[in-house]
Amino acid sequence: MEEHLQMVIDTADRILNDHCNHQIVDASESGTFAAELWQNLEQTGLTLAGIPDSLGGADGTPAHSLCVIRLCGQHAAPVPVAETYVAARLLATSGVGIPAGPITVAGLSADQQLPLTITNVPFARWCTHFVTVQADEVTLWDLSENEIIEHVNIAGEPRDQVVLNGEPIESARIVGASERLERIGAATRVMLMSGALRGILMQSVAYAMERDQFGRPIAKFQAIQQQLAQMAGEVAASQRAADELLLSDPWDDIMPVAIAKSRVGDAVCISSEIAHQVHGAMGYTRAHPLNLLTRRLWCWRDEYGSEQIWQNVIGRHYCQAGTHAADQLWDTLTQ
Repeated sequence: MEEHLQMVIDTADRILNDHCNHQIVDASESGTFAAELWQNLEQTGLTLAGIPDSLGGADGTPAHSLCVIRLCGQHAAPVPVAETYVAARLLATSGVGIPAGPITVAGLSADQQLPLTITNVPFARWCTHFVTVQADEVTLWDLSENEIIEHVNIAGEPRDQVVLNGEPIESARIVGASERLERIGAATRVMLMSGALRGILMQSVAYAMERDQFGRPIAKFQAIQQQLAQMAGEVAASQRAADELLLSDPWDDIMPVAIAKSRVGDAVCISSEIAHQVHGAMGYTRAHPLNLLTRRLWCWRDEYGSEQIWQNVIGRHYCQAGTHAADQLWDTLTQ
């Protein structure tokens, strides 16, 4: 791993360890924005780590932002780092200036017209600006001039309703903007989930080593060992699929995104079930940090397309590309 990327990872991990604990995540689910966490990430340039300096970012490559997002997933960080990166990438590419502060983003259907009512907008109440994508048009809005109706998902994360009845700040065009939003958005969910999967594996192994039953740690029981081994295999496969997104830009290359979103989504179902089986009822209680990650995993799995949707993308790609591409399908999936 190149030195600058490792420095970004180490800095992000240190900030998240210092400013994102169980109490802060719980407070966010009760409506308190983790302002100190956001400020530290923003002041160190980590919220725009993958946006070139010439376009208003903190310089770096997409891998820098994706690694920060993965750590946010591992810590259940209740701040819109993923949304800000997606929005900034769209704005930078379209030539629109990137405003300071947290930004959220959403796609619109082709036939929607003002006034617009958009549901499930991540963190809208805590963001200063909002980017919408409609076909090839990218539009920047000031959220203070529009109405926000607060809602949450099952993880307690803001998924608000935004009523746009004001005038936009600026609009620009990117060919295929809607498709690129889905692609880069799915890549951020892959990274969030891969981070959270690593987090629940670490929690499950630690709990199995500490929890005694019949006079010995439950990690000594073969059934628990088998469960943890299966979970570790799922998490390892997910990490490998997510790592592929660090090697090619998801903005331009759809297949690594499709494979990773599909594989990591499958792992969420298996791994979260095993994690809760290992922890027992304790893992579901608000006093335990396991459910902070598993509830988010269940939500992120469906955002920007479920694994079934992305599996269809993979199938169509190889079926339409001809016999030569179809012959390479197995090697592509296994590699």
